[in-house]
Amino acid sequence: MLRLPVIALSLGWSVLAHGATFSYAVKHVPQDQGDCHQLAAKLGADLHAATGVTVQRAVCTAVNEYGANLLVDYAADQELNLVSTVPALPGIDAGGGIFDTLADCRAALPAELGRFKAATQLAPLIAYCTIDPYSDQPYAIKIDAFGQAVSAPRVGDWRMFGLPVGVTGAELAGAIRAGLVARGIEPSYVSYKEAAFDGIVVAGYYAPEAVLSRDLDVAFTDTDTQCLAAVRDAKAVFAQYGAAGVLTTVCSYDQFLERYNVTTLTVGAGNLTASPAVERFSGFAECQAAKAELTRRYKEDLGRPVIGSVCGKARDEQWAVVLFEQY
Repeated sequence: MLRLPVIALSLGWSVLAHGATFSYAVKHVPQDQGDCHQLAAKLGADLHAATGVTVQRAVCTAVNEYGANLLVDYAADQELNLVSTVPALPGIDAGGGIFDTLADCRAALPAELGRFKAATQLAPLIAYCTIDPYSDQPYAIKIDAFGQAVSAPRVGDWRMFGLPVGVTGAELAGAIRAGLVARGIEPSYVSYKEAAFDGIVVAGYYAPEAVLSRDLDVAFTDTDTQCLAAVRDAKAVFAQYGAAGVLTTVCSYDQFLERYNVTTLTVGAGNLTASPAVERFSGFAECQAAKAELTRRYKEDLGRPVIGSVCGKARDEQWAVVLFEQY
């Protein structure tokens, strides 16, 4: 049986608590990394060496088919600032992992560890591949450090209302990656997932501050042909007037509402809006016929900051010219 007071003294820890008590927990360390009790003792010793806090106990709390769980209680004047790739890098909405297999995750670990050190300028306390047993892609890289990071792990996620139409998940991920790189954001990964019958793209990156990622609900249509036409028009708008933080525009099918949605995926584009003009039309063709003149009127006669438009149904389920505006 592990006798923690003896281990604590042998590692040079003070057993007298000072300040408040806080906990640092680590879950699902693969069993091939070593004995759970020894891993816990090492984690406590490393935490003390890295931060100087008083470690009160470092214990193995569970061993199961997913690995070992470790817990370190420490005393300090205030809780240490944890910088971690989990849960920051994996997308919460889409499940906790980004790799299909443990081997894939471990193959990516050295490069990610290098990115973590370079970006955060912190020394990692622990680095391994963890598992989310409830995710379709269950494995994720977990790297933890304590301190103030120069650039911290961030996550951006973009959700479509339904599954994408006319584009593959890999193509969407590629468009997101290209858009991020063009804006000076080098992602660790970009992954397409499906969750609750919606398509989601998740990207992990490092930055001093989180960059606003947003899925802009533009409009919906009755058919995929109408939806894809609106997507083409939207892409033409942003190609002509500048990206305005737009990564791509996508059509998706919502099987519950039985309609097609047009969604624009953006990063750092909080001033971009998509809102319907007040005029309504009897159908998609009538809207398309009136779109150019109505867009001109809103932009030139009414002085609205319009950069372009598409046709689609508004929330009142009537056809309208939807105006993209930059405020």
